[in-house]
Amino acid sequence: MKAKRLRFGSVAALWTYLILTIALIGCNHNAVTSDQGIAISTHRVSQASQAKNIPSKEQQIAQNNQQPYLDDRSTPIEVLKSYYNAINRQEYVRAYSYWGQKGTDAQSQPPAYPQFAAGYSNTAQVKLTTGKIRGEGAAGSVFTTVPVTLSVTNTNGSKDTFVGCYTLRQVNPKIFSEPPFHPIHIESAKIRKIANDENAASLMEQSCQSE
Repeated sequence: MKAKRLRFGSVAALWTYLILTIALIGCNHNAVTSDQGIAISTHRVSQASQAKNIPSKEQQIAQNNQQPYLDDRSTPIEVLKSYYNAINRQEYVRAYSYWGQKGTDAQSQPPAYPQFAAGYSNTAQVKLTTGKIRGEGAAGSVFTTVPVTLSVTNTNGSKDTFVGCYTLRQVNPKIFSEPPFHPIHIESAKIRKIANDENAASLMEQSCQSE
């Protein structure tokens, strides 16, 4: 009888050991699965965050289209603000209308419209900064030079800086005897790209000195 009790006890102990071992393996498996799940979730969140840091071109266009519409041709500065408002909103035909003449080819100023619009295809946004303006009259018109800095954000997230000088023309309104009336418009521009770490303010103020 004692031998049988010992065998029975050994079998019971073995079953208890097996049950505990299986339970422990199950806990460890769940822990690993849980950790891997957190890692995967974190990785996905990280990727999503990176995607949000650089909006797609469509998102950038949508954001720019939310900018308030501005079309003010009362002063040279307002004309330039309106010009870049149109560019930021991807309204290139309107932007083109702020020039006094239409381009004839890719090399003219402004370029012919297809080249003009294509030139902004990778532009997400332009921030305009203007310097001290200077004006002088000539033969019934007032010519105003405006030094500018253009801080450009491209659709791929990169940034560029330009400085230069715009010349705008206002014809004396009393000269017009019949339509169409021509408001203040962009006559010409000399814009150049500079390194992002250069002194844009200083270079901007010098950009119209030779005009």
